[in-house]
Amino acid sequence: MPSATVQAGEIKVYTFKTGLLSRVAHDLQLTLATWTLELDGKMLFGRFDPGSLRVDGAVKKGRLDHRALKDKDKRTIEQTIREEVLRTGQHRSISLQARMGGDPKAPVFTGSLAILGQSRPVTIEARETAGRLEVDTELVPSEWGIAPYEALMGAIKLQDRVRIRVRIEQWLDLVDTASGAAHDHSHDHGGAHSHDHSH
Repeated sequence: MPSATVQAGEIKVYTFKTGLLSRVAHDLQLTLATWTLELDGKMLFGRFDPGSLRVDGAVKKGRLDHRALKDKDKRTIEQTIREEVLRTGQHRSISLQARMGGDPKAPVFTGSLAILGQSRPVTIEARETAGRLEVDTELVPSEWGIAPYEALMGAIKLQDRVRIRVRIEQWLDLVDTASGAAHDHSHDHGGAHSHDHSH
């Protein structure tokens, strides 16, 4: 069975504040810069580099505010995520293995997601729009043993939920290639394809 590697797309991660001083904290939008997704028949395999998370900025009233955080603040947040939350020194990757069910235009992926070496079952619903696949789902970090981050004795902390938005371009072409229903459009470039948009 031929496999198809995602060549274009993006993964956004959103965190949410809570606590007594939440008004001085920020909801955040982050980009996962380095990842691979491969569709092999009905099986989807993903590998994600948590060390490549980059802070885009603060989210205010549903909009990204590029001016709310200084570059130094962004670097501090990224370091905290790597060292204290996801411990990327010991756990260098997050992995997904899921089976696609339903119509490729409204697929449901059922499988397991491994974070910090712990694998938990996940069900992810998606939808296709104009050939692009879009996922908008939430994870509960504590299910993988990740305690909500706290600062200032708990006056500022993160909610125990993370929103994940994934966009995959040319999704239907990918499905055709992975199912053998179309000619190989040179999806195989000699190994996994990494999307590194970091600067």
